[in-house]
Amino acid sequence: MFAVSLAAYIAIDALWYRACCLVVMSAAGIGVGTHTHTSAHHATSERRWLNQTLTYLGYPLFAGFSACWWAHKHHVVHHAAPNVLGVDKDIDLAPFFALTQDEVARSRGLKRLYYRLQWLVFPFALAFNYINFVAASWIFVVGRLFRGQGRRPALLLDLALMTLHLVVSIGVPALWLGLSGALWLHLLRYVGLGLGMFLVFAPGHFPAEAVCLGRRAAPGEFAALQISASTNFRAGLIGRLICGGLEHQIEHHLFPNVSPVHYPRLRALVRQFCARNGLPYHEASWDRAVWRSLAVLRRPKAVADDLGAPGV
Repeated sequence: MFAVSLAAYIAIDALWYRACCLVVMSAAGIGVGTHTHTSAHHATSERRWLNQTLTYLGYPLFAGFSACWWAHKHHVVHHAAPNVLGVDKDIDLAPFFALTQDEVARSRGLKRLYYRLQWLVFPFALAFNYINFVAASWIFVVGRLFRGQGRRPALLLDLALMTLHLVVSIGVPALWLGLSGALWLHLLRYVGLGLGMFLVFAPGHFPAEAVCLGRRAAPGEFAALQISASTNFRAGLIGRLICGGLEHQIEHHLFPNVSPVHYPRLRALVRQFCARNGLPYHEASWDRAVWRSLAVLRRPKAVADDLGAPGV
């Protein structure tokens, strides 16, 4: 899908036509990213080498960001403490945006006034979402190499593939579009990916139903945290193909190393578990989940002190 839409974009110089190609290209790019996310969790195959190969092909080479950075940010930090303030960077949008009432309460003057209007600015800021994403991974890799931290071979492989991503993503289209046309395409591709990332990832943790915890969870609260801080959304056939299992965010957080093909069957078991233990199980249609993810910018959510079901 990505290759065909890219070729179509290059072949016909018409604004409306190229806009449609960019939409398809962005959807395909997000699909590659979500399925690479499965590989990064070693859930695509039972062969570790195959998962690692797909991860490096999908992230630094195709998507342009570091696999090492993603492993630290997503596996080590986010999955261990989803929606935990001060730990999970995915919900820390400061100083530009506030997702919680506590952040708004700590602000003063013009900053507090801005937070009341932030929901008007946020949709435009999403255009820079992926650019910031890629930039953060470059800073991570270069910084760790400079300080001598982390696994040097893996970081060097990341750096080489991210550089190759830029050469191929800009250089190949430049053969037909010229350098300026290729740079515009690359920028527009990143804008589309930024918007697409929000549509797929935000519904899992942004809505008010997904608890924000003001403290670190106790060891015995693992299941309660993963369930309470996550929400599912329902997608159609094409949506499920693009999301790669991320529509089952609750099941994914409980069983991150299980292939997403098993999530629909796990869903019934998890719902029963939640009912027995007094835990919430939040699920909505995809459009409603996206709307709720945006609504939290207008009405930031409260910060919880407990999960309501300790020891589960």
